[in-house]
Amino acid sequence: MRWSWHTATSQKQQESVMEFLIVALIIVFGWYPIQFLAYGLARFNLFFTLVEEGTARAITQNGQFHRMVMNYSGHKFGPKPIPKETLGKHKELKKPTGYENYWVTEMTENEKNQKDPPWKRILFPVNNMYWVGIPPFGRVHVYHFEWVAVKFDESGGLERFVPKSQSISWIVLQKTVYGLVLKDVETKGNIPATVNAVVTGQVENPALAIFGVRGWLNATMQRIGPELRSDIGKYTLSELVSPDQKESESHGIKKEIESIEDETIPWRFGFNPERLQISAIEPDQELKKLTYAIEQARLEGKAKRITAKADAAAIRMVNEEASKASQNTIAIRGLATLEKTKSNVTIISQGLPVAPLIQTGLTPGKEESDATRQ
Repeated sequence: MRWSWHTATSQKQQESVMEFLIVALIIVFGWYPIQFLAYGLARFNLFFTLVEEGTARAITQNGQFHRMVMNYSGHKFGPKPIPKETLGKHKELKKPTGYENYWVTEMTENEKNQKDPPWKRILFPVNNMYWVGIPPFGRVHVYHFEWVAVKFDESGGLERFVPKSQSISWIVLQKTVYGLVLKDVETKGNIPATVNAVVTGQVENPALAIFGVRGWLNATMQRIGPELRSDIGKYTLSELVSPDQKESESHGIKKEIESIEDETIPWRFGFNPERLQISAIEPDQELKKLTYAIEQARLEGKAKRITAKADAAAIRMVNEEASKASQNTIAIRGLATLEKTKSNVTIISQGLPVAPLIQTGLTPGKEESDATRQ
């Protein structure tokens, strides 16, 4: 009897081992190929889609918004109440948009510490793959996006702005830097200039940004632009382009605006512009040419004044030398006359060696000219 019980137990163990091996073979030779196939289809947004870290995608059904999928560590979708003070000033924000549950919120500590069970990680090795639907009914939404990319040099300094335009199927949820170019901005004194600014912000509701407004970034920039123009118009061009930042700050220039005054932007467009920084102010090209011409004229005038002063000094020196030469010539002629007439007269001449001249017995003519040259 004991032998038969052990035999039965051994058979059950063998059956369990066989079942495990069968399941393992199905997973290895059946389930994993399906996963690889799904992964290959997801790369083309067919049936499935892949969502990169820090981004979200919109899924539509029959051309209508269906849901958002996101891959952003430590964050989840959820509702976010509008502050009562903001609602009191802007009652139009009370109107439902249909995207209230797609605000990107931070997970709690308990939610962050929760991990998927081992079996799930084994069966679903690709954790950023999401179901889209059966095409052509279920699709990943594609939209046209225009922005100004900010390029930095190796040292981290601002290098240039690069306008870009592209049809994309994702939206970035992490903090991003965008460029803003405002032309014909009038400073104090009606001096036109082109202003380059850097806007640092974050998409907080991707569904509202994509479907709630046409061109969420352009709409945001149009809201920020007038505020920046008004701020720059309070100061002269020389104050704004001062090379000393501290000097500019002493004039009250907002080189960096910590908060945008329009508090409704996130609730209207799903994008929160947290910081606005002026990176460059270029005067109008015609003004630059005129300024250059004035500077050139000033430098040329200064050079002419220097030349005139030098010429005047040279003329003064020549006149002084000529005056000295004239006095010597008169003295020489007087000595020659005395020699000729044998007059008993004493001549006093400053700076002229009289005795040697008398001894040489100068007479008018060639000798006089020789003495004058000496």
